[in-house]
Amino acid sequence: MSHAARGKPVTLTTLPDPRYPGVGEAALTDGEVDAADYRAGEWLGFEGLDLEAVIDLGEPTEIRMVTARCLQATGVGIYLPTRLEVALSQDGRQFEPAAEVKNDVAQKEP
Repeated sequence: MSHAARGKPVTLTTLPDPRYPGVGEAALTDGEVDAADYRAGEWLGFEGLDLEAVIDLGEPTEIRMVTARCLQATGVGIYLPTRLEVALSQDGRQFEPAAEVKNDVAQKEP
């Protein structure tokens, strides 16, 4: 899938849990749809810490949509994030909130 962040540098302020390193931070912008199975090794996982990623688009870019693909497998203790926040910056240092989405999916499987 093509998008403005494809192949752009990603900086993580917290590292993934060692059990779920995925293929690294570049997985967040590679445009690939990861397997629905957490054992495939493609997913980045975080436990007890927020995922904070900074994506440098290299130049001012109009942002119309942000998407995130997350995985929930409660049987093995993998849950969706409780919320997603998006902030934008012109200089990479000062960020302004742009959007917040709260998760309304139950933290348990039916």
